[in-house]
Amino acid sequence: AAVQRARDLEALQRVHVALGRFIGRYADMSIFTASICEARVPILGVLWSFPAGSIAVDLSMNQQRPVDHVRWFQQVAGAPLPIVHKPPPV
Repeated sequence: AAVQRARDLEALQRVHVALGRFIGRYADMSIFTASICEARVPILGVLWSFPAGSIAVDLSMNQQRPVDHVRWFQQVAGAPLPIVHKPPPV
């Protein structure tokens, strides 16, 4: 478990660096990140701001529980269902 946790932390750190480099290319975008490494499950919180709005995401590695939570919220109508674009009929 400790080896997997170390790998997860390393992966989140690499994502953090990559996001910073990507956002750094655009003057009209900003990013705020917070690593929560002391939690039971390491999390990288990201707030990405741009002229049209913002996106907030919490990232974790190798965790099924957050996916299960989203599915439960969707089942009880507490969260929107994903949008699926269907191609127009031919």
